[in-house]
Amino acid sequence: MTSLPISRRAGGILSRGVLFLSLVALCGCVSDDEVEPIETKTEATATVSNRAEYGRTLQLLDVHVGKYVFWKSQPGGKSSDASRERYVERMASVSMVRLYQDQLIETAGDSSDLGRQRIAAKSLAFATDPSAVTTLASLLRIDGDTRLIVNATFALAELRSPSTPAPPLIDMLSHIDPDVRNNSLLALHKTMESRRMTGAPPLLPIEKAQAVPLIEAALFEPSDPQIRGHAAACLGTIGDRASVEPLINLLPDPEPFVRTRTAVALGNIGDPRAITALVAVIDETSQGTPRTAVTLALQAIVERGGRTVPPYMAQTERAWIAFLKERLGPESFIPGSDASGGDSPRR
Repeated sequence: MTSLPISRRAGGILSRGVLFLSLVALCGCVSDDEVEPIETKTEATATVSNRAEYGRTLQLLDVHVGKYVFWKSQPGGKSSDASRERYVERMASVSMVRLYQDQLIETAGDSSDLGRQRIAAKSLAFATDPSAVTTLASLLRIDGDTRLIVNATFALAELRSPSTPAPPLIDMLSHIDPDVRNNSLLALHKTMESRRMTGAPPLLPIEKAQAVPLIEAALFEPSDPQIRGHAAACLGTIGDRASVEPLINLLPDPEPFVRTRTAVALGNIGDPRAITALVAVIDETSQGTPRTAVTLALQAIVERGGRTVPPYMAQTERAWIAFLKERLGPESFIPGSDASGGDSPRR
């Protein structure tokens, strides 16, 4: 807290002090309560200073959170420059949010200054107070400010809280803005994952009935692979076998991100109908994470059926066909047929 500077000469202070005491003695009518203490001015100055400091913090948060979002979108493993930069920006954001958490929650709920409200909303991605979730969810309205909704859904996705209400996120799946739909799908996916980790169902029956048609429609969003991938992830977390066919149809998607998320979703559901489709895309799937996701999904489905996949299995279609014929019988797996529960995407 900034104190008032002392710039008066001693003589000046003494003369005014003597005059003041003389007036008190003559009038006898000035009580301690009526004398405004110097501390009040100090507190007022401190309040102004705190407001200015909070304003500067909002400006810095706007920069750091923006950089965090940028670096998070860049590819690279844990040892990459993108990972290091992302960590730096995250830690900077966390440290500032912890200092001003209560004020940020209040600002996020205050529509009198939209610019500050937007910054506060995205900054709450790094909050620890559970009331931040309530505040962010209250910002999700079809007729609300689009940038504010994008920021709020981003923050809810980062928070990954099982207490995030699903209905506002489900409503946002019909929003006209693709960024809103994308962030809402990601936030819904993270919310459902966190619920399952607590032993709760990912969605209530009424929520599931409303959400699944909207999510399946998003599987084939033509302009945004992020939306397709996050939609696939949502269906995998819900775990409904009725979603296997739509996911199989999405599996040949040319975008590695989409194919990765779809394969993981099919592995999570564990339905053997996906085996043929997964094997059929191994060789045409790019090396690295996408192809590994396909073969891990196959492994999860096979092992759920009580069979063991040998370690260091080759990530090729030929190797998997040979293995499946050996373990499941020569007539049980025929690529291009529905013998294992579904048509191959190769026509």
